[in-house]
Amino acid sequence: MSKQHLFLTEIAFKHLPEFQDKVLQHHYLKLVGSYPKTFNVEHLAELALAKLGNYPHVDAKYYDFKDTDLTDCKTVSTTRTNRIYLSGIDKKIGSLRIVIYNASENRLDYMYIPFQEWKKLAKKCFGQNTSGKTRLMMSWSPEKKSYNMYDIYRISSFEELANMSDSKFYQKYPGMIVDDYSVAAVTASEVLTPSVE
Repeated sequence: MSKQHLFLTEIAFKHLPEFQDKVLQHHYLKLVGSYPKTFNVEHLAELALAKLGNYPHVDAKYYDFKDTDLTDCKTVSTTRTNRIYLSGIDKKIGSLRIVIYNASENRLDYMYIPFQEWKKLAKKCFGQNTSGKTRLMMSWSPEKKSYNMYDIYRISSFEELANMSDSKFYQKYPGMIVDDYSVAAVTASEVLTPSVE
């Protein structure tokens, strides 16, 4: 199965009403088999998260969802060497809901990384046109069946990913609570409060 096939069967067909018709599902899968980029499966994942989590999908510049943590959805794939490079996070102001296409296992995995956590984990990019940019660099270990240091952020299902929040995450892992939320709070208030000139 391809990434597109899994996004359709595991996310769109299960969670979006417009994709519930079994006859159409059959045709959609045939279509994706011949034309893999027919559907923007990443966008479908965002719509399904918003529906399941019951928060507005706003697709704003710095976040995708107007939920309590101003989260953003990122979709990534493992490389042939089982690496994952998650970029485009520099200006994000909230936590990350991540859907991973694990090519070596041919499945979807899920992670929720609170804002303060991913800010600590982000690494500077090097190379052309990457000045000041950061990314998360992960790896999948087939032997250990683990994302190594990122395994703590793994979520068991798409449904859990949709319903996860920072407060639920820190209830699950109380030892990880950070003392200073001021960076996220200030950034979020700057974006959500219109400036008066």
